[in-house]
Amino acid sequence: MLKISSCIHKHPPIWGKESPGRLALIEPESGRQLMYRQLVREIDEKAMRLLHLGVRPGDRVLSLLPLQIDQVILLYACAKIGAIFVPLDHPTDRELFANRFRTIDPKVVFFPSSHKGESYKDIARVLSYLSSPDIFLIQYYTESKLELDSALSWEHFCKSPTMTQLKLSRFLNGSSTKAQKEIHAWSPLLLYFLPGTDKGVLLCHENILSQTANLHYHTQLHREMKVLVNQSAGSILSLLHGVCSTLTLGATAVLSECKGPLHTLGLMENYCISYLIQQPEQYQQIWEELPPQVGQHPFLQYALYPTDGNRAFIPDEDFYQKMGMFAQNFGTGLFLPEAGGFISFSSDVMIGLSPNPSQVPFEIRNEHMLLSIREPMHPGGKCGSPLSMGEIGQLCVHPPNVFLGYFQQHEETGKILSKEGVLYSHFYGTILKNRNQNLLYLAKHQPALKVPKLLVAPLAQ
Repeated sequence: MLKISSCIHKHPPIWGKESPGRLALIEPESGRQLMYRQLVREIDEKAMRLLHLGVRPGDRVLSLLPLQIDQVILLYACAKIGAIFVPLDHPTDRELFANRFRTIDPKVVFFPSSHKGESYKDIARVLSYLSSPDIFLIQYYTESKLELDSALSWEHFCKSPTMTQLKLSRFLNGSSTKAQKEIHAWSPLLLYFLPGTDKGVLLCHENILSQTANLHYHTQLHREMKVLVNQSAGSILSLLHGVCSTLTLGATAVLSECKGPLHTLGLMENYCISYLIQQPEQYQQIWEELPPQVGQHPFLQYALYPTDGNRAFIPDEDFYQKMGMFAQNFGTGLFLPEAGGFISFSSDVMIGLSPNPSQVPFEIRNEHMLLSIREPMHPGGKCGSPLSMGEIGQLCVHPPNVFLGYFQQHEETGKILSKEGVLYSHFYGTILKNRNQNLLYLAKHQPALKVPKLLVAPLAQ
């Protein structure tokens, strides 16, 4: 049974001992592969290097790297020493990037010279303006020369004197009990930004493991599966439900930033992919290239897609029919960025239970996710009263799935996180009982809801 009151970096070593030769990570573009015993060694080495640079619990490590094996290793290295990992996609808005950079105030920044044909010279110049002498800039795999005179090369970062390795090895093996006590299930681990905003969502180990437990419970993701992770490097979907869930449960993750439907189909065939999480439009693009047929992908056991807080995707009958031909098991999960991800798994059978085609039902499993429908939060930040079954109100999420808050934005955090620690989502809906099941029904259009004024009142500012 997966213990959510743990830390994510403690799980790969378990598989490293039990199945050392099992593949943990595959990088198709480069052909690089890591077995679990190799992954554990790489994590330890990079953790030692971060410590050598002076990174300590609570420090931020910013990564502009693409979704590759070293990106994953850095995430787990940060987890091991208590640092906060901050993944960002290639910045297209300089001003937004500068604001995020100042908010993050990183100790170390990893950046590539180029990615997908795009040069990082502009970003390197921005970093040179924003960085201070206390920040370490590390350029990943330099092709010719460093873009910044003050930066270290990746090769230099990976090298360490023997004495330093011995000293830091003792630190990582538990000789420093004080440091070990600082890293626990509630330690901040992952900081990612909501698209187009400067709101940084801060998650801890327990948030991530609770999502893994939920996903495992509903889909039976297990160690024999290969999971295709084809989102961007900064996607919380790829990190939580792709990488972290896979490595926690001892399965194999195939890493590839999405290059289009034909590329995805090729990876599915070449690596016998059994588990896939994508955006709805990614599936639709695949079907345009290759219309789905039953049994077309014999290894694919689960195909999931998220319904997120910014857009409630309500699939039509045609979408469900194609999903049914595409994968053995399929459905949708409710994705709340501040709660870390999937809340429940909703199959086509459950969709048929919906009395309203504009609503999507989710089965509520109290073992892994506590939900409630409540009145709006009171002006003082106190949680609103829970509503009875059948009443429409605001969907709320309870700990341990709730995020730690928006990084350095206490006022914004207070608008959706009550003093009791209950998270107010952007969704409205109701809870109904169907036999022995509690089903959550989400409303597609909030303005069309006929609810008392009290329920649609704006949240306290």
